[in-house]
Amino acid sequence: MTESEKMKRKDEIRKKAKRERELSLLLLLLLYQSSANLIRDTCKTGARADPNIKYDFCVRTLESDPRSHNAHTLHGLCEASIDLTIRNATRARARAQKLMMKARESVARACLSDCMDLYADAVSKLRDSEKAIGSKRYGDANVWISSAMDAPTTCEDGFGEEGLKSPLSRENGYVFGLSAITLAITNRLAN
Repeated sequence: MTESEKMKRKDEIRKKAKRERELSLLLLLLLYQSSANLIRDTCKTGARADPNIKYDFCVRTLESDPRSHNAHTLHGLCEASIDLTIRNATRARARAQKLMMKARESVARACLSDCMDLYADAVSKLRDSEKAIGSKRYGDANVWISSAMDAPTTCEDGFGEEGLKSPLSRENGYVFGLSAITLAITNRLAN
């Protein structure tokens, strides 16, 4: 092979590699766009069907999770959503425990203890839901997610009944909102 032929061959290989990189980038962009559309469409449908789902919160929260970006089906998005819900419920329980250790008033400690128990039960139900979703038993998941959704509102109400401001309002709002999103997705998958 002459030097000219070698140079021509190298040039062809470089051009082919460049085309392959460009195609790979295009494919990644299309997949990312596909998951972004799935998230927006799911949040739009959920917000229309359920007043507990706020579109902006739904999009912002799901887009913040890398698993959601890798989800290209409603089932995949549901798996990401239940995982987010479990993580936030677990954090809420941990924060309640941390605050309980610092609380000086017995009433506040009792409310925080109740919240810890509520969230422990909710996390257990959400984990059961995660398994049910993995097995595509969406009806079972719906029951357990619905039950777990009571934890944040009951926790919040416990403080209000004692005339106290809840130190877990933010966490309660997140867990409730994420539960509502996940429930809306499992309801769509069940039908």
